[in-house]
Amino acid sequence: MSAEADAPSDKFAKVLSNPAATKRWLPAFSIEHLGTEGILFPPEHLRDWYQLIDDSVFKPHTPKNIALLGPRNYGKTVSTIEVVPAWLAVNFPSIRMAIVSHKKKHADKRAKTAVASIEEACERYGVPIYDSSKTTIQLDAGRTNIEPTLEPLSIRTSDTGSHYDVIIYDDIATLTNQTTALRSQISENFEEYYDNVAAKRGATCLPHKSLNIVIGTRKTPDDVYREHVLSTNTPEWDDFIARGVSQPGWAARVWRATSDFHVIENEEYEVHATDGEVYDSLRDLPTDVDVIDDGIRPANGFRTLWPEFERPETLLTKVVSKAGDTGLWQAENQQNPEAAVGRVLSLDWLRFVDPIPRDDWDALEWYAGLDFANPNNLAAAQRGESDYWALAVYAYDRDLDQEYAIDLWRDRGYMWEEAAEEFVGVHLSDYPVGELLVESNFEGDEIADVMANVLDVTVTKSPSEGEKEQRLHRLANRFQQGKVKVASEENERWESFIRDEWLPFPDAAHDDRFDALEIASRGPNQSVEHVSSDDFEHLDW
Repeated sequence: MSAEADAPSDKFAKVLSNPAATKRWLPAFSIEHLGTEGILFPPEHLRDWYQLIDDSVFKPHTPKNIALLGPRNYGKTVSTIEVVPAWLAVNFPSIRMAIVSHKKKHADKRAKTAVASIEEACERYGVPIYDSSKTTIQLDAGRTNIEPTLEPLSIRTSDTGSHYDVIIYDDIATLTNQTTALRSQISENFEEYYDNVAAKRGATCLPHKSLNIVIGTRKTPDDVYREHVLSTNTPEWDDFIARGVSQPGWAARVWRATSDFHVIENEEYEVHATDGEVYDSLRDLPTDVDVIDDGIRPANGFRTLWPEFERPETLLTKVVSKAGDTGLWQAENQQNPEAAVGRVLSLDWLRFVDPIPRDDWDALEWYAGLDFANPNNLAAAQRGESDYWALAVYAYDRDLDQEYAIDLWRDRGYMWEEAAEEFVGVHLSDYPVGELLVESNFEGDEIADVMANVLDVTVTKSPSEGEKEQRLHRLANRFQQGKVKVASEENERWESFIRDEWLPFPDAAHDDRFDALEIASRGPNQSVEHVSSDDFEHLDW
């Protein structure tokens, strides 16, 4: 770490007393810009990151491709999306920047934050603005540039031919776009973007060369970060920060939330309960007793990345209280992607393809599967939760013998008729579903009757046979074989399904959407009615 990154509070006080020095040095600028109250200087992990960026701009022989992989909620986005663009803009007003994310909507959101931050900094330092909107901005010094001072882009589209001094890549890797089908496209587009930025001396307004700045969170071992940026998935840690992890031409930092994960693995903690007792584990809690706030506390010690932001017992309670496997938590918060590899099901089995064009919908058969909320779900009741309603839409091309998982949802808190109208009916209105299959075990027959009375769709009662785990595994094998593909754009619904149900299978706390998919998949073989083009007439498009 540089001497500046380890600078004591007196250096910050000295720099902050000099407006020109504050504007120039990124760690000090961050305090001035964010108006940080009660913190004399940023925590070590943020000082280290700010200094890496500062060095990359001003020092000639430092790497110009830099990356930060770390857990959410530890300042990664605020520092890189809110502070860094504003700092660059006021120091280099003719700069051209882009924020690239996994989809345009997310990039727009980040750009909106960055634009507001740039406007605030420009007002403070007297830097004139030529034009701005919610997601783009042009400073007066750069108005002859073709590219704006800052604009948002999607990694799903290849390089546009524009030229930038800085590109910030924000969460370009997701669970859905790191499946085999999409990973190569994301990788190729990333290469195009960062090759664009690798400008020669003199081709940029920066003192030396243009910058690529990557921030993200690890989820899978073979993601775009491992392919292009990181040299290993198992770094050597200096407490919470790993530094010697970069491929040639890159300088990367990796953060982890705790250096004491063994406390979680080995249950080296105490559980403080609402009955005033202290228990050795959650398994020992009586059914009518809950954990108090921050009630899971380490027996000896539990060090965390930013204890001033989140108390160690708060983090420990949050992690230990999560039902099911902690693999994805380790991937995202400990940057240990090997932990998230599905013990049974692989992420690569989910083959994402483009959504089916509406002009082709009438050539397919359309089904939906409903897994109703079971009021007698004891496991959910013990967690103080109600069970989920889950719905999945499924399409079948009988000519090609190809099945498609189209969409899925889950929600809770509905009575039967409410679920029919406000959950099932609302979501099915977007698709030409000809048949709704309803799980008919337990109270399913009665629920199917309610659905039939309320919805304008054929409702079929479909009893589940055999063990649930075997049924879901059989469906997963069909995904693996390519007989079922996911015809959908990236969205949070599929991301959540992969995170919470697919990868942790069979140890997931919930499998409602997986159940709904399996029920819908019975349609092509058990169907009593195949949808035809006449069934589109009731849809208001």
